[in-house]
Amino acid sequence: MKKSVKLREYLCILICGFCINNCSALNQLCKVFHHDLSSSQLNSGSIELGKVVFYFLQNPEIKMVSDKNNQSKKQLTFLFPSTEIKSKECIEMIKNISLHQSKWYTVFLKSIKKPVVGLSLSIIFDPSEIECAYDTFDAISLYKGIVFTFYDKKLLEGIKVRLILSFAWHHMKSSHLLLLIVVMAGGIQERSVARVLRKKILL
Repeated sequence: MKKSVKLREYLCILICGFCINNCSALNQLCKVFHHDLSSSQLNSGSIELGKVVFYFLQNPEIKMVSDKNNQSKKQLTFLFPSTEIKSKECIEMIKNISLHQSKWYTVFLKSIKKPVVGLSLSIIFDPSEIECAYDTFDAISLYKGIVFTFYDKKLLEGIKVRLILSFAWHHMKSSHLLLLIVVMAGGIQERSVARVLRKKILL
């Protein structure tokens, strides 16, 4: 009986120690790629202007630290807590991103130790022309990724308008309800809405 109790205590200590070690382990940024599509002739008419793709060893945690507006520019700052960079290859990749910035946006990544150990990511762009969004994914190489995509805002809003109006046109006959749905979608100028309605929604 005493042996079984001691065995259970030993197993509990072993499991707790394993959990503590895993919780305290730092994630690792392995690769960073910047795909600047804004200067590509093949990208003419595309809503995507560029991507910055991060590959991590484990599922990354991301937190938005600040969202600032300075005149015509917006600066978003994100934190990847408990994350480090070890490989020289990754360090060189980050340097290349800093040297080869897009004409539409600026991206900076640096290691920090305070208030927590991690990576700080700053993105600067003109919110009147650019829309920025990020998403997570699982790479084929088993890395865990986060991709930041930069969109041409005017083209993106044009697509939103077409999708909303297409839905409303096929489901509603009332122009008042149609106008209400469009306005509720947000980010659409009233003048653009009136112009589309005058054209009788030629989709």
